[in-house]
Amino acid sequence: MAQCINRISKDFVFDCNDTVKGVEKSIILLNREDIDLGATQVEGNKIKSLVLKTGKTGYKVEYLKESHLTITTKPEISDDSYNGHKHLLVLKLYGKSTEDYEQIDRLVAGASLVAIAQNKTSTLDNSFDVYGFYIGLEATEGEGRTNGGEYTLTIGTPSNQKEPKSVMRWLDTDYATTKGKFDNKLAS
Repeated sequence: MAQCINRISKDFVFDCNDTVKGVEKSIILLNREDIDLGATQVEGNKIKSLVLKTGKTGYKVEYLKESHLTITTKPEISDDSYNGHKHLLVLKLYGKSTEDYEQIDRLVAGASLVAIAQNKTSTLDNSFDVYGFYIGLEATEGEGRTNGGEYTLTIGTPSNQKEPKSVMRWLDTDYATTKGKFDNKLAS
């Protein structure tokens, strides 16, 4: 079996100039199969160009309060397999229409997703994090409809798989270009 030797090569230093923490009140969900992997440019943990196939778009999930979105990523260490990461997003979905329920059913039925979250940060180049890029995120658990209008659903890395990267950082040319694409849901 091949040995993969990895070494760290950078200090982890607290950035006193970036004390803004949290995520904005919306995320974008992409169907993983809608990503044009041939046109998307990846370099290490950085996505330099995130491209969807022609005619495809992302889907916005908006929140009333920042606290309604929980995102975690944690290492998954294994003695008999490769090490990796598990991503987990707890979504609070709003909407009571038949179409809203159909979308929830599609999520629960196994949609493979990629999520993009915009960080609150004073360093604009560090604004957009991508979860599930290599493996995809799937529904892992849920609470159903609560409080008369909110459906809690958790999407995460499938139980038998791991993402090779902790989080991918998306910056397409500069902040303004990336923010424009995010706001336009990456539609081509």
